[in-house]
Amino acid sequence: MWRYRLLISLLSIPAVLYTAWQAWQTRDVRFLRERLGFSHLQQRNGFWIHAASVGEVNAVMPLIRELIKRYPNSPVTLTTTTPTGGVVAQQQLPLQARHHYLPIDFNWASKRFVENLQPRCALIMETELWPNLYRHCAANDTPLLIINGRISEKTLHAPAWLRNLCPA
Repeated sequence: MWRYRLLISLLSIPAVLYTAWQAWQTRDVRFLRERLGFSHLQQRNGFWIHAASVGEVNAVMPLIRELIKRYPNSPVTLTTTTPTGGVVAQQQLPLQARHHYLPIDFNWASKRFVENLQPRCALIMETELWPNLYRHCAANDTPLLIINGRISEKTLHAPAWLRNLCPA
């Protein structure tokens, strides 16, 4: 895990600059604020679904509608990591659900996000691997499921230095 923390620290300045550039391009201050870990999460103890971008948002909408139908008293929060994913999410989400941007996987931002949201469970669309975020989910006893994800044969046989960046 120390290797991952070192890598994320080294990439933090470029990541923040790129995020600021995306926010400026889309004129979306909320994108910058939330990607840096400053969300105003109001729906606690509900379902949290993460869909990185537009394709995942479109794919997960039937699940969101079904969760709202089956559990009308449980809030649903959908997170994305791209501005375009956020726009599509806001256009398609039912009124009972909320959209936020997932923070960059800085340790402090992930911790703040999970502790503020306090999700009943986390459903991660595709194979989104965020070690700090998942560690904080585990620390808060948040069940985490990767839905519609896959690991390729190539990934299973990745070089040892890459596999050791964030060991299980």
